[in-house]
Amino acid sequence: MTTYRIVHTTRYAFDREVTSCEVEARLRPPNLYHQEGCFHQIVARPLIGRRREWGDKFGNRVSSLTVGRKLRTLEVTAINLVRTLPRAGQDSLGSIPWEDVRRLAREDGENGELAPFLEESPLAEPDPTIADYARVSFAPGRPVIAATRDLVRRIYEDFAYAPGATDVRTTAAEAFRLRRGVCQDFAHMGIAGLRALGLPARYVSGYVDTSVTKGARARPGEDASHAWLSVYVPGTGWIDFDPTNNRAVDETYVILAWGRDYGDIVPLQGLAEGGGGHKLSVSVDMQRDEPARAAHG
Repeated sequence: MTTYRIVHTTRYAFDREVTSCEVEARLRPPNLYHQEGCFHQIVARPLIGRRREWGDKFGNRVSSLTVGRKLRTLEVTAINLVRTLPRAGQDSLGSIPWEDVRRLAREDGENGELAPFLEESPLAEPDPTIADYARVSFAPGRPVIAATRDLVRRIYEDFAYAPGATDVRTTAAEAFRLRRGVCQDFAHMGIAGLRALGLPARYVSGYVDTSVTKGARARPGEDASHAWLSVYVPGTGWIDFDPTNNRAVDETYVILAWGRDYGDIVPLQGLAEGGGGHKLSVSVDMQRDEPARAAHG
């Protein structure tokens, strides 16, 4: 069991004065069997005039924050204390063949809860080249977790981690052609490949403890939120994998939200009256919250 203190700050600097603004935040981690929110607070500067909370269609917690005064900068900080536990269900040999997952997902029907994660989405749209790439990992009869692990490994090995090569609007197909990208792109490519094979896949955002980095490639997430993919296994549930780091997601990760792709779960977005253009900066500090120990003399 590990407890993390996460401080996620987003700052907007506007070119001109803004008369009012409203932002939508998905910055509160959900309570799951492997993670528990112990504390949550959102602080805005200037102060929030009105706040409303609800759950979106994927079950994510959303806060609507309204600032009804003139401003040139807006800073929103989410402070979360989250306890994580080891995850279960990642035994690659014990999972069912991927063809059975595809069949069961089809039986779930168009109105089932898996339906959104089988459909195409703007940033993870179908692409024949990605489909062919993914198919290499999914030999007939191969267990779905073993096959997904192999796809994740190949994305890690075949694509360069290159901040600045893409942006939040880059699609899976565009990143695939570039052969480079960041965590968002690698998750989108994996999701596009899984869905092309008829497997339910979703995009997950959150945080990763970079202090446990191993291997030659540094794990991103120290200065921003992280992203990975999740595949659904009947009888087990959603199993998460991080293609940026070639890892099964464990207790060193904290889930923030999930959706079809990044566009469904932008951590902070909104509308401003006036202001012209703006500059955006984001910082994330994730630290283990170690209990204080009494000094012994």
